[in-house]
Amino acid sequence: MNNNTLLACVHRSAQTGMYTIPRINAETENEKFIAETSRQYKDYMKIYRMSKSIMPEKKPFNWDMSPIAALRTASMIKLGAFKDDSVSHLAEMLLMGTVAGATDLRRHLSACKGADKNSKALALGLIKLEEQNIDRLKRFL
Repeated sequence: MNNNTLLACVHRSAQTGMYTIPRINAETENEKFIAETSRQYKDYMKIYRMSKSIMPEKKPFNWDMSPIAALRTASMIKLGAFKDDSVSHLAEMLLMGTVAGATDLRRHLSACKGADKNSKALALGLIKLEEQNIDRLKRFL
């Protein structure tokens, strides 16, 4: 795997966070939860913009979150919130996605040994952010 593969993974991961958070927030009125997830949204937006700024003009085919992934994510949020719209359950759903995203990033980082230092630093920054988000979301369980 190469540099573009790692950047695409970072880009998609940040984009997924940005896509997910407003949909989760729409399912609750808890101000503390919304404040926390809105802070996370801003952090994902920063990473997203940084990945976009260092990506070469010729983007890999899997650069953006796929429409199928977006539909699946939106459907799972609606279904999960329909069953249980408590803040605890919403936090649990976000936690599952965050852990999956951090795991995928680590896997790509290990596989992309030849990636440049900027791409690796961005991936490591997002992993650190994901780990902080995990700790912060646990407070809502």
